[in-house]
Amino acid sequence: MKFLAFVLITIPLLTNAQDKGIHFINRLDWDQSLAKARSTNKLLFIDCYAIWCRPCRFMNDSIFSNQEVADFLNKNFINIKVKMDSAIDGYQDGEDKQANVDMIKKKYQISAYPTFLFVEPSGELVYRIVGTYESPESFIKKASKALDQDEQYFFLLEQYNSGRRNPVFISRLIVAAENSGDKVMANKLKKEYTPE
Repeated sequence: MKFLAFVLITIPLLTNAQDKGIHFINRLDWDQSLAKARSTNKLLFIDCYAIWCRPCRFMNDSIFSNQEVADFLNKNFINIKVKMDSAIDGYQDGEDKQANVDMIKKKYQISAYPTFLFVEPSGELVYRIVGTYESPESFIKKASKALDQDEQYFFLLEQYNSGRRNPVFISRLIVAAENSGDKVMANKLKKEYTPE
């Protein structure tokens, strides 16, 4: 009888423990990940990291371990971790997974770690964050911009390329370019639109 009572008390605790933390899906290939995003009507959140990267470890240990961050990401995104330095990790055939990693690196121009991508179910990049954050709150604030089209760098860039040039818009675009790691565009805009 004591054993049965122990089991009945322990099972709910184990179930709750499994629900905590960020639900990263790593066992799906790229097409399956996009399909899951389509079926749930969510963006993909992709943590592009390298094992040797100290800022990546900081994000994993200090920011992603926070329950508030986990709750925010789990509610709003399909979460994926992609190890960029070596794809062979036992989840699927190493060669196939390396092809996915190479495609992500090239398509989304990953040049620094950590890089966090926010991708539409169509595969279109809508927002990027490069670097680390000092607090869970600052990361949530930054990541929430991926859900607001008026803050999405690539949407703003599309408007710029269509001719939008008012000063308030240009200021927002400069900040979005810097936050997305597009220093070339940020510097170009600063040079063109900042009074001397």
